[in-house]
Amino acid sequence: MDKVMEEFESLIKDAERVQRETLTKILEDSILVEYLQNLGLNGRTNPESFKACIPLVTNKELEPYIYRIVDKDASLILTGKPLTTMPLRRESTSCSCSFPLKATNYHSWSRLMKRSLFSMNMYKFVVGKVKESLSSNAQIALSIVYDNVEELWNDLKERFLK
Repeated sequence: MDKVMEEFESLIKDAERVQRETLTKILEDSILVEYLQNLGLNGRTNPESFKACIPLVTNKELEPYIYRIVDKDASLILTGKPLTTMPLRRESTSCSCSFPLKATNYHSWSRLMKRSLFSMNMYKFVVGKVKESLSSNAQIALSIVYDNVEELWNDLKERFLK
């Protein structure tokens, strides 16, 4: 335990150095990443070049890249290493998908929604392992035409998967 505390203390005493080294390592692993190339980083791995070339952005500006990753584009889009998970608003208890369901994007939408539901331990409702009624709240029950989440999910699939 003392060794762990010593290491932690050494890291926080020189946090700027640790941050620079971490960023440099990430950039070294991401030399061929499309996003960084498009913004002119061109293989440079020093923090100063990163700061000069890469603007602060929101998820909205990254959505085109994220959609490609969700659609299983295997090229190096945002990271130099494959993404194995894509958390969605982990601080939230509500399931959130960053793009609306349309007739043309059911596969992408459903994969992203399934991952989100799974990460919140709610996917069991979709596959019917839990048959809890949606009508637990009387105000909401008036507007619901489905008995359970599985029925709702299957209806969406039938409507949009054409």
